[in-house]
Amino acid sequence: MTHFYLSLSRYLTVVLLLVTSVAWSQSKTVMGKVTSADDGTGLPGVNVVEKGTNNGTVTDVDGNYSLAVSDNATLVFSFVGFTTQEISVANQTNLNVTLEADVTSLSEVVVVGYGSQEKKEITGSVVSLEPKDFNLGNINNPTELMQGKVAGLSIYNKGGDPNASPIIRLRGLSTVGSNLEPLVVVDGVLGASFDNIDPNDIESINVLKDGSAAAIYGTRGSSGVILVTTKRGSRTGGVSVNYNAYVSAASIFKKVPVMTASQYVTAGGNDLGSQTDWQKEVTQTGVSNVHNVSISGGAENTSFRVSANFRDVNGILRYSGWNQVNTRANLTHMALDGKLKVDINMAFTNRNSDFSFNEAFRYATLYNPTAPIYFPNGEYYQAILFDNYNPVAILQQNVNEGKSKNINYSAKVDYNLTKNLTWTVNYAQQFDDVLDGAYYSSKSLWVGYGRNGLARRYASDKTFTLFETYGSFTKAMDRIDLTLSAGYSYQQDQFQDFRMELGNFPSDELGYNAMENAGDRISGIASNVDISSSKSPWNKIIAGFARLNLSFDNGIFFNASVRREGSTKLGPDHQWGTFPAAGVGVDLNK
Repeated sequence: MTHFYLSLSRYLTVVLLLVTSVAWSQSKTVMGKVTSADDGTGLPGVNVVEKGTNNGTVTDVDGNYSLAVSDNATLVFSFVGFTTQEISVANQTNLNVTLEADVTSLSEVVVVGYGSQEKKEITGSVVSLEPKDFNLGNINNPTELMQGKVAGLSIYNKGGDPNASPIIRLRGLSTVGSNLEPLVVVDGVLGASFDNIDPNDIESINVLKDGSAAAIYGTRGSSGVILVTTKRGSRTGGVSVNYNAYVSAASIFKKVPVMTASQYVTAGGNDLGSQTDWQKEVTQTGVSNVHNVSISGGAENTSFRVSANFRDVNGILRYSGWNQVNTRANLTHMALDGKLKVDINMAFTNRNSDFSFNEAFRYATLYNPTAPIYFPNGEYYQAILFDNYNPVAILQQNVNEGKSKNINYSAKVDYNLTKNLTWTVNYAQQFDDVLDGAYYSSKSLWVGYGRNGLARRYASDKTFTLFETYGSFTKAMDRIDLTLSAGYSYQQDQFQDFRMELGNFPSDELGYNAMENAGDRISGIASNVDISSSKSPWNKIIAGFARLNLSFDNGIFFNASVRREGSTKLGPDHQWGTFPAAGVGVDLNK
């Protein structure tokens, strides 16, 4: 059979050579010139390729080309910044081609903060991602959409804990002892949270990577800025309903190498008579399911979109995961013959989390592989030993859970005062509430045994308010296009929390929901009672900013911006700072 395949391979090779020979025997030479539709000048470096082959060439400095092709060839002309054309040669030997500028690519509008610019006009380092660029698959956090898509942007989740927020680094360690993550701006609201956005509601993500981000957003933009735009309805009329769902599964790719029970006994370990794979006992196949539904539509002057998203996510560690309901609504209305635009956004997220205990992973690699999970009487097999605990007992005897709520809303009004001047007012608020509870059973040798049961509660509340107003002036003057923006920004936030830990409970039945029953309340031992609370002052950031964009002959672009910002978090003599930036860009096609 092997000889048959070899012979067949030789036969096919001969046939292909004959076909190629016949094709090239019918070839002819096509010549021509490729010019720009804008000014008629020749375009150098245009790729000219015979479709379906590797046969091709490039135009010279004057835009001329010459290529030998088959009789029925189709030529493909492609060049950066211009639309690609496919032309059938037919009986032609002289073929001149005019390429149109790729308006879609060059004129693509990119959100850059307090406005937008055409991609070719941007002088800073900006990466724009649209749905076609996003990562696909099991995406439960918006940051996963852009993971690996932006040079210099690092996103990772150590340990794969589904409850852990991913670590985001864009410009490295730009400061010490402060926020190292990029500033997140959602629909114009600074400091918004990724936790309040479902990945299915995102229309685009723009990443500002260089120092100009700080120049327009101030100190919080020193680590870069991530601008998120959510999906909107269409004013073309009609109502559309979309639903999608998927199920996914996550499992351990590779376990930590440890001794099996037989290897452990052979090495001289204490044989307790069982064979237990502790890593298998504390892990699972994490099955998750997601459901998304959205309703959008509009009329001549109004558009809307409402969405609801449900996610049930389970981790590979038993009793870890979360379920979440996220709803989002936006309404856009035009009035006064298009001079007035009102944009209203609202979002609500409710999440219930099972945090489990990551320590079970550690003890699953240390516990005796010959130990059984339970004693014959059903109790967990464990002894009072230092740093040696049954990992299954850790997970099943104790509780570690919580819930969080996030509400935000914003209202933005744009009004065209004149043909060239638009004024914008933006107001937003965001509220974050967290309530966590943990209980360690009085039978848990790991933690609760020594305290006869131990309960912990934690609650926090955060309020954020934003008010911004700015104007944008545009003017076209002969060969110069000018855009000038200037405005004022006011932000304030406050955080407060409460923590309590008590032990010595008469029963484990009510867990952390009956902390008034704790014996520590009346024992008089101060070290057994841990109660703390805190409240920050109203932290305020006040700023004025301005930006100038100049375009000369639609080919040279200049950008300059400055922000004067003050923060109450800084000392009295160092509360104010100035952040300038400038850049120049050139469209080489021009």
